[in-house]
Amino acid sequence: MRQLSWLHGVVPRIMETPAAEATAEKTSTIKFTDDERKAIDEAVTAAAILAKVDIEDRIYWPKTARTSGLRDVLCTLAVDHDLPSNVGQMLQSPPFEERMKEAKARIYGPYEVSPAPQPPAAS
Repeated sequence: MRQLSWLHGVVPRIMETPAAEATAEKTSTIKFTDDERKAIDEAVTAAAILAKVDIEDRIYWPKTARTSGLRDVLCTLAVDHDLPSNVGQMLQSPPFEERMKEAKARIYGPYEVSPAPQPPAAS
């Protein structure tokens, strides 16, 4: 979630598809332009530098970088630089809130979900 939120900050168009249309099939066809790739590479490098990642780390080389490296950088920034890290808050912000509502409707819609049982009142 942190990575998607971060990526949305770098390339906002990745979340342009309305939530009702944002199926796995549709979102798997998203392609980045050369300019967007450059912006992502520059943002990853800037985040790695801010997180003081060793210059020899493969995160600085797009062809060998891994998403786990970005995850580690974002976690470091959340702890050391107050980067937003609360996934609950991210899910309540646009456009994630819209997607969360849609996901719940898709998952819970076909099923009857009753409230959790309440403990008996104290006498």
